[in-house]
Amino acid sequence: MANVSHATVSLALRNQPQVAAKTRERIQQLARSCGYRPDPMLRSLAEYRRDKSKPSYQATLAWLSYFQDPSKADAVIDFLHHRLGAEARAEELGYKLEVIAPVRDRINPKQVTRILQARGIQGILLPPLPQPGALLDFDFTPFSILTFGFSLTSPALNLVANDQYMASWTAFRKLREMGHQRVGFVTSSGQGVRTNWKFAGGYLGGQAGLPLAEQLPLFITPENNLTINGMQRLLSWKKAHRPDAIITHFPEIFGHMNDHGISVPEDVSVAMLPAVARESWAGVDLNSTEVGRTAIDVLASMLYHNETGVPEKPKHTLIQPRWKDGVTVIARSTANSPR
Repeated sequence: MANVSHATVSLALRNQPQVAAKTRERIQQLARSCGYRPDPMLRSLAEYRRDKSKPSYQATLAWLSYFQDPSKADAVIDFLHHRLGAEARAEELGYKLEVIAPVRDRINPKQVTRILQARGIQGILLPPLPQPGALLDFDFTPFSILTFGFSLTSPALNLVANDQYMASWTAFRKLREMGHQRVGFVTSSGQGVRTNWKFAGGYLGGQAGLPLAEQLPLFITPENNLTINGMQRLLSWKKAHRPDAIITHFPEIFGHMNDHGISVPEDVSVAMLPAVARESWAGVDLNSTEVGRTAIDVLASMLYHNETGVPEKPKHTLIQPRWKDGVTVIARSTANSPR
């Protein structure tokens, strides 16, 4: 009907850019007119057969890092696991990841576009930004692009992230199940802004059905780290609200508490977000390696369907957390809760 080869029809029905846009549209219209629908079982079989064989080189994907030194991002445990997961899955699918660092290399958005196009790179992974912000000068039109988390404030792109709301909600419910009656949440304003306050939202959602006497206010410090001054304010908050457990992302809290004679977990249990930085910590594993792996799968699908530019209806893929037991949390009864 289309007077083209079987291969051209196959590519056009999969919306592949190797076929001219007008030809793709004509073939797809012909397919619709005769009631064609793809067989999902056959497609699944084809995907299975591809997965069973060792993939050949497919393409290069860009890891577009806006850190001055992209390796410094690895100091954040979740960012490190994002990259490791993405690298592993990319290799499995035959893709190569190439780091593009505009800030480090002092290249402007137009130069980034020229570099990517000169290297034939169509897919971009945008890891978390050093600070929340927008990328308004970059031309997204030619590329399939996926971002991690919520640090990119504009434009709204497809993204993959830890389910941060569920992470705090999971920690809160687990601590309650273990007998903690007064669970507090310790965070920074910077962490709240870069995550759209989703961690804090999960904690507040967990508290919502409790009696008012068992609900504690958030402790929020303006510093990105828990400084000595921040710890002094935390001690005042602790004295006023008497938490028997704390959920936090501050690893330095253990040293500060030890310096002030507060024993973890005897005096107060501490659940970490995330808990994977130390094997002994209790808290929530955010499954950040799976975030990286899933990002490659989503981007590969976008490339397959030729989804480029800023999407009209951005999609969010959230990876579920899981609780991790450790020595920093113990079970309590109301009788041994701190007062």
